[in-house]
Amino acid sequence: MRRKSALEEKGITHIVSVLKYDFKDFEHWEQYQHLSIEVDDVDDENLLVEFERTGKFIEKGLKSEKDGKKGGVLVHW
Repeated sequence: MRRKSALEEKGITHIVSVLKYDFKDFEHWEQYQHLSIEVDDVDDENLLVEFERTGKFIEKGLKSEKDGKKGGVLVHW
């Protein structure tokens, strides 16, 4: 995520982050729609409760358009 050009090349408009992290230090963060799922990196973390919300967010991102191009979604953990 640190290379802005890589996100632009892939047409990323939406980002799903599945981790506990403060993204305030990233430049140009405001140009992306962002969904943050704050979870601990442990075996028994229940991610199933987040599926509906993340699914809707991803669907919205893929249906979006920016500069006449379809949106793209980056999911990282």
